[in-house]
Amino acid sequence: KPQFCLLFVLCVILVAVVCSQSRNAWEEVVPSGGSSPAARSFHSMTDSSSGNLILYGGADQQQCNVFGDLWSFDPSTY
Repeated sequence: KPQFCLLFVLCVILVAVVCSQSRNAWEEVVPSGGSSPAARSFHSMTDSSSGNLILYGGADQQQCNVFGDLWSFDPSTY
């Protein structure tokens, strides 16, 4: 099973990466289609009992826009 880690740069740029054990390397997770969450800070993130990563809320870099959105990422689909 892949291991996931979230890296934060300057507290607002969200980059999701996966550790490929077969290649012994980190790879950025890039959505295959659709949209992805905007860069944010002051958000909440957790993993669910089903293994999905859940992201909620936050604010943009200027803290002018507050997000009330909810995102889910299923690592088994990567």
